[in-house]
Amino acid sequence: MSSIVRVCTYASEAASQKELIGALAQLADVRVERQCTTLDEVRNCVAQRTADLLVFNLDPDIDESLKGVQQLVRSAPDLGLIGVSASTAPSVIIAAMRAGCAQFVCAPIEISDLESAISRVRASRAGSRPEESRRIYVMGASGGVGATTIACNLAIEIAQITGRTSALIDLNLEYGDIAAAFDCKPKYSLADVCKHGAELDPEVLEAAMSELPCNVAVLARPDQITDGYNVTPEGVAELLKVLGSTYAHVVVDVPRYYGFLSTVALPDTYRTLVVTQLSVASVRNAGRILDALRQLSIPNESVEVVVNRWKAEHDRISNDDIERQFNRRVFALIPNDYRRVSSALDFGHPIQAKAPNSPARLAIHEMAKTLVSDRATGGVESTPKGLFRKLLSRKAATSK
Repeated sequence: MSSIVRVCTYASEAASQKELIGALAQLADVRVERQCTTLDEVRNCVAQRTADLLVFNLDPDIDESLKGVQQLVRSAPDLGLIGVSASTAPSVIIAAMRAGCAQFVCAPIEISDLESAISRVRASRAGSRPEESRRIYVMGASGGVGATTIACNLAIEIAQITGRTSALIDLNLEYGDIAAAFDCKPKYSLADVCKHGAELDPEVLEAAMSELPCNVAVLARPDQITDGYNVTPEGVAELLKVLGSTYAHVVVDVPRYYGFLSTVALPDTYRTLVVTQLSVASVRNAGRILDALRQLSIPNESVEVVVNRWKAEHDRISNDDIERQFNRRVFALIPNDYRRVSSALDFGHPIQAKAPNSPARLAIHEMAKTLVSDRATGGVESTPKGLFRKLLSRKAATSK
């Protein structure tokens, strides 16, 4: 933890909440980030990693509260949790510890007891490595390949699998479509938090993010194209840093052009997904992007190729052709399901909501499962040859 402990409090009764806040206010190194009165508010706070420590009043319904504690600890095992109760019965204290409370404080609260409990939690966690945030970039090889659709639905699937809010950022400052994909009009945009002189911390970022019912927090591009010119490299770098301390998974829709955004954003990526279709032009562009990523010193093992609209009628290139051309396995194949995916986009709905059994949605779900695990691998060694090489050569020759 840092020198300042960020605390979230929970109490279902106003008097108990007031007691918690009053006690914490007397501790110099504590900052109360959120005051929750319902378990849903606490889950939201924990999912967004708003706080380092949760002070949880277990009264009046201790049994129900302990069930809530167990759920919270399962979803966020790295969260320090202090239980507070007026009951001093040994059975209650033992049950609280078994449920997941790192410390127990009796009410009415003695300031010294609370301070000691917080110190013990900090000491037990000193040197422990917090969960690493995974930043996933999605980049289209050419216009219309469906990169934004994949980015949006990937963020949804990750949130569903992990049970935690995922962040979705639109770095296409001029023509980004993330807000349109969800049919939402965020109050704030990337330009508001990344402009020159803007101060960004977890509290400011939380207010700027638009959290959707699908458990995805969105930061969209500005409405006016000219507002995008106010976004600074320093602002983007700070944004990504704060996002990493707040969300376990951050999905970024990256534009295809290379400028300061790509230079600032792409380093420290967990995975960069280059989305292509099985057409000569799209695959050739994917190859150029892979070369550019190497020039930016992006580790080869963190770059993956995703084929979208697989098995479309116009495909003249096979999955095997791509693997031979790029000397790597295709990370994911997203089947062509144009009608249902287009319908979802037109209505501003996730594929999951509009067509949960869509082959495209199921493939994105499987890709999300791989990305939240440690099984993501890539790279095969072979020599480009066969149909794909001939097609490329023919295309290049006719373009001269």
